[in-house]
Amino acid sequence: MASEMKIPIVTILAFLLSLVKATQVEITQEWKPDFGWEVTCSWNLYMNDTLQSVNLSKNKQQFFIFRPETQYGNLRKTNTWDLVESVMKVDCLEAVDSGIKGKCVLSLEPQVPPRRDFTFGCEVSGERPYFRMGQREVTVEALVPPSKAVMNVMTPESGPASLNCSTSGLPAPNIIWTVDDQKVPPNFHGVPVWNATSKLWDVWSSFTPQPEALHRVQCTPEVKKGNQLVRGLASQYNDAYRIVLDGTMIIISALATLLL
Repeated sequence: MASEMKIPIVTILAFLLSLVKATQVEITQEWKPDFGWEVTCSWNLYMNDTLQSVNLSKNKQQFFIFRPETQYGNLRKTNTWDLVESVMKVDCLEAVDSGIKGKCVLSLEPQVPPRRDFTFGCEVSGERPYFRMGQREVTVEALVPPSKAVMNVMTPESGPASLNCSTSGLPAPNIIWTVDDQKVPPNFHGVPVWNATSKLWDVWSSFTPQPEALHRVQCTPEVKKGNQLVRGLASQYNDAYRIVLDGTMIIISALATLLL
């Protein structure tokens, strides 16, 4: 009886190997300027496996299933949803035969200002008999760090110079003015404007310092979201002076060309 119960060692090793080698799933996300988010789920199956399906979910609700079917010679499937808040597109493609490697790319282009985070989940399953599975989920935050502050100098014919600082981000950034690293209140804060091209909030603020303090002024953009505080690159008066001077020289050169 003992000899009848023996299992070949090769069979045992093959079984153990099938358990150890699971499907590998990775998710990456990127904010693409003037577009929105791109979230990519890529997979790598065990070498002798075959792709059975890829299930995609948003906020834990399944919205797309990719089951390989040959379309125009490619193992690919795409779909687009034109929603009120965004245009959402999914493009799934097998990169290697039998779906051993591949990826699904979620593109999300906001049509209105994004206000909420969302989760994106990806579950990949191999074919029978093992149905090896792998899954990942990430949270895509409605947060884009503020752009580098841009400072301009407005010099009236009479009176002190006024400084204007602008930036963009998501949510709408705040602009912090400092003199010698000491925070000072602005003279005016512009109303944030949603930019349908950049998909970000544009903001600006102005400050009129004492003439002797001009060279010590700095504006710093920051975005607050919950407990997070993300600062962008600051701009100083000296930077603004060079920008304004360059712009003036360009205007003078253009006028000189027209008069010749």
